[in-house]
Amino acid sequence: MTSHDMHSRLDAGSRCLFCVSSKGKRSREHVLRRAFKQRFPYSDQLSFSHTYRAKVEIVKRPISQFGMTVNAVCTECNNGWLNDLEGTAGKIINEFFTATSTRRQLGPDEIELLGYWVLIRSLLRTHVSPHGRAPSSLFEFAYREKCVPPG
Repeated sequence: MTSHDMHSRLDAGSRCLFCVSSKGKRSREHVLRRAFKQRFPYSDQLSFSHTYRAKVEIVKRPISQFGMTVNAVCTECNNGWLNDLEGTAGKIINEFFTATSTRRQLGPDEIELLGYWVLIRSLLRTHVSPHGRAPSSLFEFAYREKCVPPG
């Protein structure tokens, strides 16, 4: 599915990239939580695309990955499983980066969870990228299977 097809699908009534629901409201989902500013490198030289009246514009302005939002996720997903995933991943990330914690190896479940979190954040980042968007099938797979796709 091309990014044009995905725009059409969203414009045709689907409100959520993940669950494909057309019920409820869309919610602004941050590409990266602002709470992670101290944990990840900051970049203010990003550009992003914006769809305005079926026309895609590429915007270049000082914006960081912590200020980017996607208005294509339903409130139920944003406040439900995405919030839970952020909270769980955030605990692991904060523990891992806290100077007072002893460095330990991450367990297989933690690695899997962080990989899934990175996938979700990356998919959302492509949704505001001027270089193309991830296929809708990846969003739907990530929602349905709650894991990183094979390969």
